[in-house]
Amino acid sequence: MATVANEEGRRFLLLYGSQTGQAKAISEKIHEMAVERGLEPDMHCFSKSEKEFDVTEEPVVVIVVSTTGDGEAPDTVSKFWRKLKRKTVPETHLAKVQYGLLGLGDTNYTNFCNMGKRLHKRMVELGATPFVEPGWADDGVGLELVVEPWIEDLWEPLEAALEQVHSPSNTQKDQLPSQNEGSESSANTTSTSAIHGDAVNGEVKCSTVDQITESVNSEFTVSKSITVDKSVNPEFTDPVLKPSTADKITETAVSVNSEFTDSITQAPKTTQPSESSSDSTVSIVPEAAVGHVIDNGALCEVEKELKRVKLGSEPLSLPSIPPPSLSVKIEEASTKWVEFRYHDVEYVYGQTGGVTMATVVGCRQLTREGALRATIEVELRVQSGGFSYAPGDAVSFMCPNPAWEVELLVDRLGLMSCADHMIQLQLANAQSSTGKNSVLPRHVPPSCSVRQYFTHCGDFRAIPKKVMLGYLSSCCGNEDDKRRLAELSSRENASDYRELVLGRHVDLLDILFAFPSCQPSLGRLIQFLPRLKPRLYSIASSPLTSPDRLRIALSIFSLPHRSWWTKKTNTSTGEERKGLASGYFYSLAKNFSSEAGKFSQVPLAPRGVNSFHLPKDPSIPLVMIGPGTGVAPFLGFLEHRRHQNRNGTTTGRVWLFFGCRHPDRDYIYREELREFTRDGTLTKLTVCFSRLEETRSGEGEGRYVQDGMRRRAAELAQWVLEDGACVYVCGEARGMARDVEATWSAILSDRVMQKRGGKKRGGLGEGGDKEVEVEEGEGEKIVRELKDNSRYLVDAWTS
Repeated sequence: MATVANEEGRRFLLLYGSQTGQAKAISEKIHEMAVERGLEPDMHCFSKSEKEFDVTEEPVVVIVVSTTGDGEAPDTVSKFWRKLKRKTVPETHLAKVQYGLLGLGDTNYTNFCNMGKRLHKRMVELGATPFVEPGWADDGVGLELVVEPWIEDLWEPLEAALEQVHSPSNTQKDQLPSQNEGSESSANTTSTSAIHGDAVNGEVKCSTVDQITESVNSEFTVSKSITVDKSVNPEFTDPVLKPSTADKITETAVSVNSEFTDSITQAPKTTQPSESSSDSTVSIVPEAAVGHVIDNGALCEVEKELKRVKLGSEPLSLPSIPPPSLSVKIEEASTKWVEFRYHDVEYVYGQTGGVTMATVVGCRQLTREGALRATIEVELRVQSGGFSYAPGDAVSFMCPNPAWEVELLVDRLGLMSCADHMIQLQLANAQSSTGKNSVLPRHVPPSCSVRQYFTHCGDFRAIPKKVMLGYLSSCCGNEDDKRRLAELSSRENASDYRELVLGRHVDLLDILFAFPSCQPSLGRLIQFLPRLKPRLYSIASSPLTSPDRLRIALSIFSLPHRSWWTKKTNTSTGEERKGLASGYFYSLAKNFSSEAGKFSQVPLAPRGVNSFHLPKDPSIPLVMIGPGTGVAPFLGFLEHRRHQNRNGTTTGRVWLFFGCRHPDRDYIYREELREFTRDGTLTKLTVCFSRLEETRSGEGEGRYVQDGMRRRAAELAQWVLEDGACVYVCGEARGMARDVEATWSAILSDRVMQKRGGKKRGGLGEGGDKEVEVEEGEGEKIVRELKDNSRYLVDAWTS
């Protein structure tokens, strides 16, 4: 158990509750900055409660907590939260505690920062006193816009709280501190830039880079001028490694809405090491390498804006850059080819389930010509007994970065001659700046080449944090490049970071080709780049019908145009750069051929915690709402109930609301849904087309699923309030999930008013009387009760 008191009175408890690693990364940043200020943070995960700390005995606590799912607690917080919210907990349970709380959430989801807000409310109810206003950071617009100001405003009230607790007049351990003493600051609630991925505890041997003047060990560095070290980036020379000509990777373009063929050319395999190479190890200084920079030609608008210096020579408030913590060695070429294997798969996948190799046994296109974007279905076979799932489950796929982008990046960094040489990571220091033992990056396996790292480990498509932009600024040999990257990382130019970097999804390749003098080191990139994370997809099948097979459906997303896309790949066909997972599966689908025996294998793992399942009682009615690929898990629900029906089980009625643009273009699974209707598995099917004039009687039910719900409001309310139906919503979180919930609230409010003898509000059905209004928020309360009783379940995502 952690000790509460210390002689100097500088210790405080730092807690984090993280699902994907963001809360932990922010806590590590707070830890590092607290140590720089002479404080003694004792950092723990919520899951260590009662083992390594007792929050009731902690006088000062700083909390960073995320929200997952539909406003739920992260897995690491759930046990702590269950105990804290018990009605038997006394009102003075946390009376000794002063705290500051930073909540992380996403406004694309209905219950924004719900875990942080509920924890804040409960702590106050139990006697705890906030010494600083809580911060609510929004990942929908970028976490940093709230995180950075909140951390900046934390220190004065934190030190005041510590001083108060340990002052001579407060030597009694059980004395209650007064509320907000010494605190005048509050959290800035403007939007922010996201802190992506998990913090990497190791660092790398750094090159001689430009130093930003007047730097201090604080969160921000005030710079009056930025100087350029003209000796940066000397020509790369290596007496052992000989440059080799890498195979160029090309892709044959096809229309995203064309039918897949077997004749599409596959990308050639990566070059393997020469047989004449030895196994000895040689230390490489990759930061000295000069990458291959090609003339950009005509820049697109976002690239022009990225390069445009706006603030001239004005002083800038810049993020402090952490020191290197890793040293990197690149081994000499070897005749032994090492297959890449994921290291610490529990950490890589973020869950305890094992990883299974699945074989692609089927691919088909679900959309037709004219669809806005293609949607495909991929069928996978897993080994019997190696994987189990239930309808509604999702699976995680580790999708690699595209080979041609890896090739491009390695070439740009000047590492092509050693692309297939193994890298060896070592800690630069035994201890990190946080005072804890440093560890090597867990997502990088011990045996990994340069190319394999960028293919499977580092997410170079992630939006760079401001601190990474600050580092990249220091790697520029050109004054304008250096200044502009510094501006983009500065507090003064937060609007450009928000609009250009976040808003236009700028990534590392964008930066490197927009700023050709930027030459970062391999080691520092390993330090700054987040790990490549799994992509989740809902299973569109039932284990009752195919226990060793599963289906997923996904739309193919294209990314915004960049000039380097065509200039650097010699591509003139107009094929677009695609999303990571959709591009990966699209490539598999293009090249799939069962007759030719082209069976690709992909690693997958089950999603950890999931409540999006059928009710245990099969007789309970279901209302399912899933536009687009949101219908995928409901295919599994319907398969499951059909199998139960055919085996004599009595099942409840099922009503599906589906939405798409056009019946002849993107009405996916049309024949399957009609067959479910014909055999009685699906009781009612309501389909809405957003881009079709309603001239087809019987098919169109309004433009959006919400319209279809309103037109069937009375019947829907009866299903839920009187017949006990469970509601399932699946699809895009941006707008759809929130709009559907708002529609449910209105429908249920009107039904309650009707039951009381009033009239329903106008706008929900035929006619209506706007003179009669239900109590404000009554519909929302009903939806909340449904959620609390697992009768309103949401599986939403952001693209």
